[in-house]
Amino acid sequence: MSESLALAEILRGLHKNWTPHQKQIDIGHALFYLNAKNIFICAGRNFGKTEISAYCTWRWAMQNPGSQNYIFEPYAKQAREILWVSNRIQTFGPSSWIESLNNTEMRITFKNGSFIKLEGSDNVAAIAGIKPKGLIVYDEFKDHRIQSINNFEPNRAAFDVPALFIGTPPIIHNHFVEYAEMAQASADWSYFHAPTSSNPHIKTAWLERMKRQMEGMGELEEYMRSYDAVFVRGGKASIFPWINGYCPLPLLGLQPRDLNKWILLVSFDPASSSVFAATFILHNPHTKKSILLDEIYQSEMALMTTSEIWKATLQKLDPWYKRVRSIEYIYDEAALWFANEMSEIAPKVYFQPSQKAKFGVDGYITLLRNIMRSGYLEIVDSCEKTVWELQNYVKDSKGKIPKRHDHIINALSYGLGSLGYDFTDDPEFIPDPADVRRAYRIEDDLTARNPYAEI
Repeated sequence: MSESLALAEILRGLHKNWTPHQKQIDIGHALFYLNAKNIFICAGRNFGKTEISAYCTWRWAMQNPGSQNYIFEPYAKQAREILWVSNRIQTFGPSSWIESLNNTEMRITFKNGSFIKLEGSDNVAAIAGIKPKGLIVYDEFKDHRIQSINNFEPNRAAFDVPALFIGTPPIIHNHFVEYAEMAQASADWSYFHAPTSSNPHIKTAWLERMKRQMEGMGELEEYMRSYDAVFVRGGKASIFPWINGYCPLPLLGLQPRDLNKWILLVSFDPASSSVFAATFILHNPHTKKSILLDEIYQSEMALMTTSEIWKATLQKLDPWYKRVRSIEYIYDEAALWFANEMSEIAPKVYFQPSQKAKFGVDGYITLLRNIMRSGYLEIVDSCEKTVWELQNYVKDSKGKIPKRHDHIINALSYGLGSLGYDFTDDPEFIPDPADVRRAYRIEDDLTARNPYAEI
């Protein structure tokens, strides 16, 4: 049988009981005709993820005799329940092509020597040594263990095999989002946005009713994620939800005219191996307004030394020395090594320790949330890392505050925590009692507040 007839026979057998819709056709075209090696599919519910996974693996197995094809689900148990027990994968194509079925291994062996095997990313040890010669499908990619992906992905290089990464967006930022962003930005990837609406078998009226219903229940973000296949950055898990609708402005649009009344606070979150962060905050003590002017986000080891950070700090401060009322410095009190090194590098500069031991992480986060909620903080648009951290600072699956994506957040919190804001639910500004007087008199100092007044 000629090659063209063989392909025609394969297509006839696969399409006998199943017809792909246009988005599924586009994905198949990229894989089988454009020779795409990395295909990312950001899909909504009921798009047809299972069907396109089954179709691609069956077709690849038949077009490439002796090939080894795998569909990875997040868990082996999930693979068995969704694809194997239901017979969805075994019965997708003609049974006459099948040599044998292995229920224990969840393996379909074909008469041409190819096989399709179902696996779970939880079985890290079992898949670590596999060097497949066929198609790989990562189904429900957001729920896969990143360790399993990192261990297995290099194995694809042995035979330069293609892979489909497919699933709905996650609730919180994880590897799914990072892979999706990479796929959209890289010429080496094929990216497909496949919302539920791309499936013509799902009625538009049904989707509209579902959207109204979920929006009425306060679940619009869930609808966008599950049906529109859109990652809602932060979403309900966001600790700083206000940042999602915030539009940072250029410096010219935020720079105050009365700079001589503002202080410039430089706040450091030192680190020697992860990220050394610093924020530059303009603050008006009278209006309570703060402007995040600039940032340092240094992850290159050679530039994370105290001396290099200080050089970068001085460069950023140079335009402001004679324009602001004063410049003050604060640092993470736990980083005593930084204070000690700075005492030698800049002995005339005073570095104020943070109040982390007193207020704790929760206290600082509460303060920052309240300041943002109340509109006391503006952010210059060049502070991209600050915006990124605030957008991606979300609670984990257990509702806990994560210890990640928080370097700039820490520095910003230390700085704002030294400016007189209260750490209660309402960010009431607490000025020095002397500052609220309408006038100053010598007699004011002759009070019980001054134990040396009579002397």
